[in-house]
Amino acid sequence: MRVVADRPTVGGTNPEAWVYLPSDLASVGAARRQINARLSTLAPQQLDDAILATSEVVTNAIVHGEGPVRVRAWAGPHGARVEVGDAGAGTPCPGTDVGNDDDAGRGLFIVGAVTTRWGSLQAVPGPGKTVWFEIDEPVA
Repeated sequence: MRVVADRPTVGGTNPEAWVYLPSDLASVGAARRQINARLSTLAPQQLDDAILATSEVVTNAIVHGEGPVRVRAWAGPHGARVEVGDAGAGTPCPGTDVGNDDDAGRGLFIVGAVTTRWGSLQAVPGPGKTVWFEIDEPVA
């Protein structure tokens, strides 16, 4: 599968190879540990936000996607980018009818709240998708 990637705006080094994780909820913790290790140069708040957003996107890939979950991340001089891919069809979108008592449906709202920007790319050829997000370092 070839993923068509848009151009990262954070700059920096090339991403490390994809980390393949089983489509199992236990993989969420493994993804958090990978992000903590790979993005350790971020400021503490940005690292926490990257870990939280990764948890949400990996959970969505496991619950709504198919096949193994692929994670890669890299930090640059101005922030970081994380990409999470799976082989499932469909386009991720924030839930619009989430009630106060609902247990699910807020993941991409959280991603939008703690990241600078996020989006998704369809795999070419499909099926499959990659959800990406970027977190900019705060300007001093």
